[in-house]
This record gives sequence, structure tokens and C-alpha cells, in this order.
Amino acid sequence: MNTSRQILMLLCANLIFVGVEAAPTLPSPVVTRDPTQPPVEYAAPVRSDRNPLDLFKIEHLVTINGTRYLVYNSRRYAVGDTVEGARIERISESAVWLQSPTGSRKLTLFSGIEKQPVSLPNSHSPTNSIAPVKMDGKKGIPK
Repeated sequence: MNTSRQILMLLCANLIFVGVEAAPTLPSPVVTRDPTQPPVEYAAPVRSDRNPLDLFKIEHLVTINGTRYLVYNSRRYAVGDTVEGARIERISESAVWLQSPTGSRKLTLFSGIEKQPVSLPNSHSPTNSIAPVKMDGKKGIPK
């Protein structure tokens, strides 16, 4: 019986030793995010000192009863109104002048295109190769 008792004692000691070794340890502190907050990837961008007018684009310019308006974000703005933190100083048929805290700025509807007056050649000049064409008023064809 001594041997069986020794085996039993050895088994119990082994179980106790294994139990102590396999005892659950406290988990290391894991930083978890608040599930009610959006992920970091969806956070708002850091505010920069960039002028909001840098990204401002004119959508439409309309004239109603002789008054010109700027159409932006489906709203109509007239001279004196404020849009994106800038006051509208002037509206022409193809541009808007805005006054903001950072200065004045002209925004054109079609960038790179400017309207310039047409200079007509002198009709008495000998180099004038353009002859006036007389039109038939009723038929709309040259005579």
C-alpha cells in the first residue's frame, strides 16, 4: 500500500503543481475604444489655417429682373450677402468679388477665360478685307 500511497501523493502533488502553473493570470490592460464613438479613421480632419475660399467654386450666376445672383449649394446669394464667411461685393456676368478677413478675391465662373472688347478694323483702311454683307430681311439670306 505504500507504493499506491506514494503514487497517489505524487499524483496530487503533480496536479497541484500543474494547477499552480496553469493558474489564470490577470490579463494585461488592453486599451479598448468606446463603442459609441466612431473609429479613428472617420474622425474629422484637423482644422487647418487654410482659407475656406480656396476650395470655393462658383456653381451658377443668374440674372433675375436685372439683378445678378450667385447660386451656391442650391441657395441664391445677392450682393451684400455672406457666403463661406466672405461678403459678396460685386457680381458680374462671369465673376464674383468676395471680401473676406484675409482680403479681397475675384472668382470666375470659367477660369482662364476673360471677356475682352472686340476691336473692329477701321472700315476706311486699305487692309480691311472684310466687306459688309447685305442681308435680305425677309428671307435671312445674303443679297
